[in-house]
Amino acid sequence: MSSKQSFNNHTLVNFDKLLLGDSSEINHLQNEFESHGWCFIRLPNKHGELTNKLNEIQTILSAFFARSQYEKSQYESFNAFGYSHVGHKEGIKVLIDQNGLKNFHHRLSNDVEQALQYLAISIYNLTNVLKNVMFKMPVFTQNPNDNMVELSPFGMLDIVNYFNKKPAPKKQPKVGLNTDEVNCVPHFDPGLFSLSILSTCEGLQLHDQLQDKWIDGPNNSELDQHSIGVIWLGEAASILTKNRFKSGIHRVVYPDVIHKSRLTIWQEICTKAQIDPLISKKDNSIFIPNNTNIRMINQPNSVPLRIRSGGENLNNFMRRVENDRGLSISKVAPHHFKMISNSNDNNDDSDDDNDDQYTQQQKNTNFLPGGASVTMKNQPNSLPFQIQSGGETMNNFIRRVENERGLSITSTIDKIVNGVTHTRFVGTISNNDEVVLMRILQVLHSLLLSPIGSQTTNNSLRDENAQLKIQLQVQKDVNNAIGPSAISTSIALSTTTTIAVPQPGAAPQSAIVPQPAAGRVSFQNIVHKVILQNRHDDCDDNQGDNRGRFSSY
Repeated sequence: MSSKQSFNNHTLVNFDKLLLGDSSEINHLQNEFESHGWCFIRLPNKHGELTNKLNEIQTILSAFFARSQYEKSQYESFNAFGYSHVGHKEGIKVLIDQNGLKNFHHRLSNDVEQALQYLAISIYNLTNVLKNVMFKMPVFTQNPNDNMVELSPFGMLDIVNYFNKKPAPKKQPKVGLNTDEVNCVPHFDPGLFSLSILSTCEGLQLHDQLQDKWIDGPNNSELDQHSIGVIWLGEAASILTKNRFKSGIHRVVYPDVIHKSRLTIWQEICTKAQIDPLISKKDNSIFIPNNTNIRMINQPNSVPLRIRSGGENLNNFMRRVENDRGLSISKVAPHHFKMISNSNDNNDDSDDDNDDQYTQQQKNTNFLPGGASVTMKNQPNSLPFQIQSGGETMNNFIRRVENERGLSITSTIDKIVNGVTHTRFVGTISNNDEVVLMRILQVLHSLLLSPIGSQTTNNSLRDENAQLKIQLQVQKDVNNAIGPSAISTSIALSTTTTIAVPQPGAAPQSAIVPQPAAGRVSFQNIVHKVILQNRHDDCDDNQGDNRGRFSSY
């Protein structure tokens, strides 16, 4: 039986013992994952090989980061990978596999590329051992949820150089809401787990969920901490174990000594839904209207972020998140965005009382604006329905349709899936109501993924082919509504553009939409992205828990 070691009053597991299958050491690891979602680990360092190699790599990376910003700017990446720089930090992010670096980033200097190649293979081997140990644990083998999460074939290697230009506050914040208080706000990652192998000064903190306090991570510049790493679990691990394993909440604080830079290296085992949008060559930016707040549900106790006047596209918004909160877009899964109309802020706070830490399953409450008129085109010669004063949720509206006209939602859905008919919204969207466009797309998502009502038998709604069919029908409707000029998938949204969305008497179905600041927008990409980022929302309570179904369409 192995003796239990500790660091900062928390268990320190031994990698070499895990590799040998030591059952006691594996149990220590599992206990930490169940209690906190993270664990300290003694990395293999025979004859100081790991320490010496990391010192060499640190020297190369530090020399690169010490170059002038003008010189480094030639390596700056135009996507999520490669070299990047924001106000309080800079870094390098690359995708890797068992053979080393993948070619998704702007190539860096030769010495850095060679160091990254060695680092990529070494850390991939370490994380692969840990992944195999985890998947043999009874909590995985007895509760197979493999269909809930699809892992990416690529790992993500992160290297960050924190400038630490601000002094640490006299008293560490309880949470840390922005980069005025901390380098990186408290959050959990989307992937399976991350392994951190280098931290050159204090800063990383892990949340002890039993005692509700922050625990300092290792400072590998200290002699007695040279080979101590950290494993923190991501959301995918929690999903795969039905929440037996916690998502490891962590943050980065400022050190006591100002201008003491911190170099850190870690690798994350990622999901396909996390990586695929980042490597897609399609223009998948989304315009977010100005009458919107965004709550990041993977940032516990955070406050909503308000979209700037005139609106923002998603890429610009995420750059601002990284500047303001220190969290890059690669650490946020699409379903972590929770869009809130400013008028609904108060209601949102009450909703959060029921939020799961991991993936919120919202109720089917898409909101139809007051004063709208909905015509049921599968009801010939019928009169339009007036939405009740003050607005109405989709479920309430559908129940009213069934009560007043005897037409069930299942009949309407069957007709829409077969492309027979569409429901159309009569009205306009003013400059202050651009958020309704996002609601139209959210309602489309609920049609595709969430059969409404326990009597629904049309299981094809959950079938990928049915989803694709409806998306193509949407594109056809857009083309028909706008005319021959809309042959391409990119359309110009102007004050006279009509967008028809097939729907069973729910949210607005055609809308006159103001010109977005971004100019031209790909409608197919908007639909794809909104479905992806909201696929945990609006699931009917009778359909069971579908959290964690990350696969992209």
